[in-house]
Amino acid sequence: MRSRRSRRTSIGPLGRYPDVALRAAGTPAPPAPLPPTRWPAGPPPLAHGVDFTFARCRGRHPVRWRPGLPITVRPAESAGWPSPAGLEEVVAELSLLTGLELRTAAAHPPAARAADVAPGSIVVRPAAVGEACCELSAAHGDAYLDRGLCVLDPGPAAAHLRHQLGHALGLGHALRAGAVMHPGPATGSFGPGDRHGLAALGPGATRPDIRKL
Repeated sequence: MRSRRSRRTSIGPLGRYPDVALRAAGTPAPPAPLPPTRWPAGPPPLAHGVDFTFARCRGRHPVRWRPGLPITVRPAESAGWPSPAGLEEVVAELSLLTGLELRTAAAHPPAARAADVAPGSIVVRPAAVGEACCELSAAHGDAYLDRGLCVLDPGPAAAHLRHQLGHALGLGHALRAGAVMHPGPATGSFGPGDRHGLAALGPGATRPDIRKL
């Protein structure tokens, strides 16, 4: 009995979650911590604030694009600035991950802010010095997003485009290193936290209650 208590105490407040970052973000430990040999198989659960966040929330739920609204992603008309490489590929990927009806189209007239963007559109353009990466506009009493503007700094085209369009669809920054939505340089493809957040912004997903995550 003594050795069993010693093993259980050694787990400390982490409970059955071996990831310190998840515990620090507020994931509650189970009432009776288990030794590592009894941890369930698989990775620890995803946590809001670590693996994914949302750009806007209404109460405890993320603000999403209006259901049934097709979203057109368009490069802005800008002298000497071509359409971002890989735009169609990234938009198709995001459409699949979210379940939203995303498509690309011809260039949009110059837009300085989200209010200048046509409803149902996300405009991509080069960033001015010191400009914020993304601006979203909400309609219907702040219940739904209806237009967005994302700006691109020079950098790896596809990775940076995934990050900024993730913002335009409603994701915030993640703390998990290696996530596309991490505020550092984004590399690779969308990870588990990115995919969870994108799915939660889609029309077919049950809205997560952030308080319970």
